[in-house]
Amino acid sequence: MPRLSKATPKPNDVKPLSAWHAALTACTTIILFLVLTEFGLRSIKTLFDPGWLDNINTYSDLLKKVASYWEPSTFNTMDLKPGYQGTLRSHEFPGKRAKLAISGVGLRGHETTIAKPPGIKRVLILGDSMTFGLYVNDDETYPAVLGKLLAEHGDKVEVLNAGYAGGWCTDENFSWLVNKGLTFQPDLVIFGFVVAVRLECLKRVNIDVFWTVDSDGLPISVRRANQSVDEAGNVRSKAEGIFVVGAEPVYRIPILRELYLAVAVQKALQHLEAAFRGPEPVVRGNLSLVSPKGWSDQRASILTNGLSFPGRRRK
Repeated sequence: MPRLSKATPKPNDVKPLSAWHAALTACTTIILFLVLTEFGLRSIKTLFDPGWLDNINTYSDLLKKVASYWEPSTFNTMDLKPGYQGTLRSHEFPGKRAKLAISGVGLRGHETTIAKPPGIKRVLILGDSMTFGLYVNDDETYPAVLGKLLAEHGDKVEVLNAGYAGGWCTDENFSWLVNKGLTFQPDLVIFGFVVAVRLECLKRVNIDVFWTVDSDGLPISVRRANQSVDEAGNVRSKAEGIFVVGAEPVYRIPILRELYLAVAVQKALQHLEAAFRGPEPVVRGNLSLVSPKGWSDQRASILTNGLSFPGRRRK
């Protein structure tokens, strides 16, 4: 009858893994899974950039997407940066980059002068992102198309795109008009806007806003205490809102905010929270981010209540 060698342990003599060995094995497995998942997400995002990953962005991704064409204003919080040249990602055509240029006088599109040329009529169009032409080329904005149509008709009319001039909201646009816009000697002023954006501005009209008003109570300076423009030309804000990106806690942790997996987990938790809270409106616009100090970049949040400015005033 065969016998077990003395060197061969009996089945009952095999000892289980020690606790530290088991813990080490589990940790190694989890780390390997996380690394492979991060590598997979990063590869898919980099090589294919599918639509379902549009909302999964690292902090570096957000830095590339936010608007950096702003500068501090002498009368408002912000104004367009003269001479800016850049591109914006197109929402209409995936993979396309739209060319964006701010002229030397601080308007979107073609170069011009503050002084109106002799024999020329001028149309000055103020407004929000629809007027500015977010995500389309300079010559595809509706003010540019209007100017081209008038020229083809033989009219000597120059159309100036003052979208985003002085900021995003009506009070800022009006302040810019009286401080700078009228120096262009426009023969006609048009104000174009999207109601949803105006309503979002209206919700925050009294939050940390300081107006200097004229004798008629209309704004000639608009300062927002919760906003500033950084050295890179991004708008920084302490306020959160539907136009703010990068306000999630994960973006305040230097290492985690550069991991797609960490951002994906944060987004998943937000969806779970939203499922209990109910649906929220979806708004596409100029994206923003959070700084290392936890500030966020904001596209828009404040609007006037008609011609009344019930916030804090300085005459």
